[in-house]
Amino acid sequence: GDAIGACLYSSKVPVSITGGLFVGVLGDGASAGTVYKVKPSEGCVVRESPFEDKDAYPYAVAAPAGDFMVTGGAQGVDYSYGSNVLELRTGTPMVVSMKAPGSTTSTDRIAVSASGKAANVTLEGVGIELSGEKDCAFEIRSGATANVTLAEGSDNLLVSGASRAGLEVAGEASVTIGGEGSLTAKCFGKADAYGAGIGGGANDAAGSIKITGGTVTASCKSAGEGKTAFGAGIGGGLNGSAGSVRISGGEVVASSKGADAKGAGIGGGDGVGGEVSISGGTVIASCENTQGDALGAGIGGGSGGSDVNVSISGGTVDASCESTQRDARGAGIGGGDSAGGNVSISGGTVTASCRNVQGDIRGAGIGGGFCGSGGNVSISGGRISVVGEGGGIGNGGHYEGDPVDVSITGGLFGDGKVDGNTVYGVTPAAGCLVLASSAADIAAGYPYAVTGLAGDFKVDGGE
Repeated sequence: GDAIGACLYSSKVPVSITGGLFVGVLGDGASAGTVYKVKPSEGCVVRESPFEDKDAYPYAVAAPAGDFMVTGGAQGVDYSYGSNVLELRTGTPMVVSMKAPGSTTSTDRIAVSASGKAANVTLEGVGIELSGEKDCAFEIRSGATANVTLAEGSDNLLVSGASRAGLEVAGEASVTIGGEGSLTAKCFGKADAYGAGIGGGANDAAGSIKITGGTVTASCKSAGEGKTAFGAGIGGGLNGSAGSVRISGGEVVASSKGADAKGAGIGGGDGVGGEVSISGGTVIASCENTQGDALGAGIGGGSGGSDVNVSISGGTVDASCESTQRDARGAGIGGGDSAGGNVSISGGTVTASCRNVQGDIRGAGIGGGFCGSGGNVSISGGRISVVGEGGGIGNGGHYEGDPVDVSITGGLFGDGKVDGNTVYGVTPAAGCLVLASSAADIAAGYPYAVTGLAGDFKVDGGE
């Protein structure tokens, strides 16, 4: 017989196939689009399996869910669709793509319910672009966890309205993003924009965000003349903390951008608290204005945002607060406007700058923002290049109260003085010296090395 539906000498049995993985032969000719010569239910399609066990089960049936197609899982159990929301309910591996490949939906969206189980979803060319202020393209609800894999070679787009994050990770939620595809996540406002690209919405802290691979572009963008981007590229929304952001791989570009920009590239929105840790990958993070002031850090606090702890132990990092019109007031890495910064660098290649095309440079490269006070900067390793207020490391302009406490015990630096025993105007910690670096490091743009003392020995490199 046909293996599914009937046996010899019997009448046909009604068959409905809306999902599953199959060993059976994929039909061809008159049986094209079938498994075991059975055509799936209306709207469903047979495809090659995208899952790890594809050698054992080479074919899968994908089912429609609004403007999406879902491969894996069972509708009504592992996922549901209603009121334009595709809700992922369990940890069963699923792949989400578009019903019309290459299309973008302006109505449908994805959510992970707070079921206590980790959703395991692969995005395979998903395009969502919503315009309502409170519309969210992909929401991971409080208490929920999601592993999001970017399918190899796929381009995925998540655009939310002005008060929501493109990929929203609520304060008690978590996400891990990896894979070999690309993701663009954006909070977009035709006037002000309040949410993060990835992280919290307006007045919401971000949860836990981990990026292990893929190409990830995240932004809070205000398009209105004279309007403001309040959210971070990755981290908190308006009045929201950074939550926990950890990057260990991939290529990440994150920005807060508007006529005025108040969010950090990575870190806090227009609010306080949180942590950012970078141990690998390539990271470019910026707070950029087009008309007014740039008030957030490249990595660290948003405007007025303090108590964001930044740790860099590896990778290649370029972080900037940059203005094209008036003042640049945030640090490259550290505090936003009116805030100090807590920064620890033990490795990696780090470029940090507060720079301006026309107006004033007010923030440090690494350290405090304009009028900020307090905070700590510890550098024990890495390759460091800095542009900012004063020497570039330490206080922002017109700091008030306590200065930034700076400790440098190691690393290679782009500027310094051997005879003055300083790098970027800062004297290293007691017992440490500034020396000329190796010929190779000089050629690479790092002519100065800070060395530590260990008893009667001098130690170059390491921590």
